[in-house]
Amino acid sequence: MNDCANTSFRVGPEVSVIMASYNYASYIKEAIESVVAQSMPNWELIIVDDGSTDASLEILAAYPQKYDRIRLLQHPDRKNHGLAKTLQLGLSEARGELIAFLESDDCWTPDSLEKRLRRLLESGADVVFSHVRVIDESNSGVVGDSVLVRSIHRCFKNKKLPLRLLGTLLTRNCIPTFSCVMLKAKFLCDADFAAPVPRWLDWWLWLQVAPKGTFVYVSEVCTLWRMHNASYNRKCGLIAYLKDASVMWQGIRRLVLPMWGRLSRLERLLLKLPFVISLVMRMASIVSTVGPVNFIRRTVTKFSGL
Repeated sequence: MNDCANTSFRVGPEVSVIMASYNYASYIKEAIESVVAQSMPNWELIIVDDGSTDASLEILAAYPQKYDRIRLLQHPDRKNHGLAKTLQLGLSEARGELIAFLESDDCWTPDSLEKRLRRLLESGADVVFSHVRVIDESNSGVVGDSVLVRSIHRCFKNKKLPLRLLGTLLTRNCIPTFSCVMLKAKFLCDADFAAPVPRWLDWWLWLQVAPKGTFVYVSEVCTLWRMHNASYNRKCGLIAYLKDASVMWQGIRRLVLPMWGRLSRLERLLLKLPFVISLVMRMASIVSTVGPVNFIRRTVTKFSGL
């Protein structure tokens, strides 16, 4: 990000919205229009195309001409470089004190930025994330992933004060999607984007933010999280998921162990656990909030046919 050390001297929009684009021509117009429709006016939208080969660029090209708050970026070689480098390019051009992410197949409610900004300012927290509604290609509900969202909502809906989430994040990602998060830009300045499992980049970033900052939750739906067959996190079967979870756990331990002296007793205990136990704890946390029937339904829905 530009001038990370001098964020207090920035002049620009209050919120920089970063959108990575890659072959989602069917959805990206709806995503952009949901930003344009925001009730809070002080934003900029930075769209970074990651070498799309569909009609995405044709759709995107019209927006900077129509709205001076929207910018379109591409990698210098116009090729695909992956989500991490694409987000980093967008962040390098961001001028806002706050960063909000919107994936190009998701969309926001019209008051999404306003509600999250208000909650962030009222609470004094560093990161805000919101309740989401899961939709599919036709904007209908998705049973399996809705179970996960409900489990997260039940955990946080009554918690009004800023939270330290490192202990929770050590066992599972309790923030369902990039698209529901807004945070202070300074927390991303020196972040490591080389996630052990690329599709869990968001979890990797929140693990780095958690020891330094506090989180707060908005219990109203502010984000429509679209799940479909081409979704980034749908391209994985059960065996691949278990392998990825093992790799991620080893990465988490390497990331957090150097902070040992600043960790709580619970956090230290969690880091000592073998992968299998951490996985069981992750599953148990979902079961405890949504019940075994809903948990089984989510698992079957998520992995059947993959």
